[in-house]
Amino acid sequence: MKKLVSVLLSLVMMVLLVNPSSANESHPGFSDEEKAATNMQNRTLYDTFLVAFNANPPDNADMNPRAAYCVPVRNFAITYRGGNNPTPVSQRTIAKSDLISWMQNCELFFFHTHGSSGTLQISQTPSFLYTTDLNSYSLSNLYCAVLLSCKSGKTVPTTTNMVQTFINRGATSVIGFNDNIYMDDANTFAIRLAQNSMQYQMSINDSILYMSTSGMIENIISKCVTAGSTYLSLGD
Repeated sequence: MKKLVSVLLSLVMMVLLVNPSSANESHPGFSDEEKAATNMQNRTLYDTFLVAFNANPPDNADMNPRAAYCVPVRNFAITYRGGNNPTPVSQRTIAKSDLISWMQNCELFFFHTHGSSGTLQISQTPSFLYTTDLNSYSLSNLYCAVLLSCKSGKTVPTTTNMVQTFINRGATSVIGFNDNIYMDDANTFAIRLAQNSMQYQMSINDSILYMSTSGMIENIISKCVTAGSTYLSLGD
């Protein structure tokens, strides 16, 4: 009997070695080295973080809050990506350490806030996340970052913009804007991007190119900037 149990255990181990867990395969766009590094860190990799800076008082009473995109995008992520823990966060003060941790520990990262070429606002004070704050961090887990802020992709001679900074730190693809944008348009953009790329399985590029601008205040698509592997889809 002991010998039989030993043989069975050996067979089980062989199967596990030949057919490793499919958990790694759920992270498209990662190299084998990045998958291994993520496993070694022994941490929870969230599927999607949906973050909004919640100004008080609101920046514009005639517009929806920045967090208005969160629930619709979360629902698309749950239904069409099947990922774990799509997490919406709307705060008046966002700790810089928390924000960087969220970026490092998810595949999709959406952030709706005030911004500029080199900053993302994280509190009413105001205080900011600067491009230089990311210099010592890897963002290689990030499959796509969507920076819903003014001028996050604007090229200026004095600094690397946020979009390119995310790419430099290891993100697979990044979306931003090269000019000022309306909050309502940013919310609509995020929802339609999620629908096109998650539900309809369109590439990031095509999701933006063929996005309807109906109901938008202005054509936000003309201000959109992308970098990295934007031929990929945000779906499974």
